[in-house]
Amino acid sequence: MLGRIVRLQVQTANLKIGDGRFERFDPSGITVVDELEVNDGGVRGWRNGAELSDIHHRDHPQSKLRGTINSISVGFTGHYDRMRQQFGEHVINGIAGENILVEHSGLVTADDVGRGLVLETAGGERIGLESVVVAKPCAPFTRWSLRFPEGERPDRTVTEGLQFLDHGMRGFYCRYDGAPVRLRIGDAILLPA
Repeated sequence: MLGRIVRLQVQTANLKIGDGRFERFDPSGITVVDELEVNDGGVRGWRNGAELSDIHHRDHPQSKLRGTINSISVGFTGHYDRMRQQFGEHVINGIAGENILVEHSGLVTADDVGRGLVLETAGGERIGLESVVVAKPCAPFTRWSLRFPEGERPDRTVTEGLQFLDHGMRGFYCRYDGAPVRLRIGDAILLPA
């Protein structure tokens, strides 16, 4: 077992605001939810009984889905610990916008999750997440993490920040192909046997 889910969230709006090289990161589109449904189109959340689609869901009106590669995202608390050491306390758990945040103190690498991930609900239902790939960091999130002055031309610190956030530090994308399953805080995430 890698750990238990400690946070579920959806991106109700694009977190990158602006266009081209003037984009900036705005985390206001991240909404914490009580339950998260994983389905073959991505994820949907429920908060106080209201349904919220993630902007990466296939059926979202402004969908940012790229094929099936970014329909579900997973992050780990140990990665956030290292991001805070690198950038500061403003990098709070979940700020990168992943859908599922797992309590895990160590680092999880692409090799670790190369065979996929398994989600296990409190009721014992297990589903497999497939095609796990590194969520490549974007320049707007990196500049935000660095507290890089808005409007200034990126320099070597931004390049180094992007390199630090790569290789799974920012999290992983995956997909699911099956019947809808609802997740809750405390459900487990495992590596396949």
